[in-house]
Amino acid sequence: MILILSEEQDQSTNDVIDWLIFYNKEFVRINYSDKCEIIKVDLNNENLIIKVNDRIINFNDITAYWYRRGDFNIKLPVMPVVTKKYKEIIPQISKNLTSEIGALVNFFHFFLQGKKSLSCYLDNHINKLENLIYAKRCGLTIPNTIISSNKNEILEFICENNSIITKAISETIMFLAGEEGALQSYTNEVTQETLDDFDDFLFPSLFQNTINKKYELRIFYLDGNFYAMAIFSQSNNKTKTDFRKYDKENPNRYIPFNIPSDIKIKLKKFMILKNYTSGSIDMVVDKDDNYIFLEINPVGQFGMTSIPCNYYLNKKIAEYLCK
Repeated sequence: MILILSEEQDQSTNDVIDWLIFYNKEFVRINYSDKCEIIKVDLNNENLIIKVNDRIINFNDITAYWYRRGDFNIKLPVMPVVTKKYKEIIPQISKNLTSEIGALVNFFHFFLQGKKSLSCYLDNHINKLENLIYAKRCGLTIPNTIISSNKNEILEFICENNSIITKAISETIMFLAGEEGALQSYTNEVTQETLDDFDDFLFPSLFQNTINKKYELRIFYLDGNFYAMAIFSQSNNKTKTDFRKYDKENPNRYIPFNIPSDIKIKLKKFMILKNYTSGSIDMVVDKDDNYIFLEINPVGQFGMTSIPCNYYLNKKIAEYLCK
């Protein structure tokens, strides 16, 4: 049986499941919105049984595991009403129970180790800065990068690199802002004039040199293979700094791309070092044909690469899980 841990609205999961159905493979999908009831965790016999949506799932029957998104959401009983006498300790009790559930969920992921898997829960908690260091150690070129909260240091970095950008240290954010609609953070250019509006002491922020690029690369890695797409974002002022600022009236051109063998070797070394079985890699190629590593999302989307380039990655993922 194939276990898929996902989220209810994830279309990529639906596309892979279509192929599992085509291949007549048994699978179970657990979304984060699904409540998992603990039937039994038997440590002596190393057996774990849960119930989800009236289906009994024995972890010993799981042959392959795909972590797509989300997590196990443990079903809890209704808490009893606490008398006024004990209300002051409610926060401590709540913290303790949260810790108990967290330890149990972590054990679920531990129990799945050793099974054939595509990504894992820990892949959802990456550190971009660490990955840049690891990429550099594997021989890949990375942008000139600093993190600083000192205005003078940032101004000096601008002078050294002529032009710089800033982007999130962790993850980009998107949230609803009333009449403004949805707001999202992007990669943006930083100039001396930009900094004029700030105090000498800033929130610690990431800065990189602006890359004079030919094109961007979105690369999906699966089972030792790379599926790359070139994005010609630099020809459009709206997308040249961050291609996610999509121009629907004048969309970027996407084409399949073959990565040079020496870059593949370095990327594969990085993936093995980080123990990533899959992931979406962002790179750029500059005007001098240098390949520059930006970041990786081990549980990133693959549809945007698969569909324009006819890679049929949903079918390949299904076949990987079925092997």
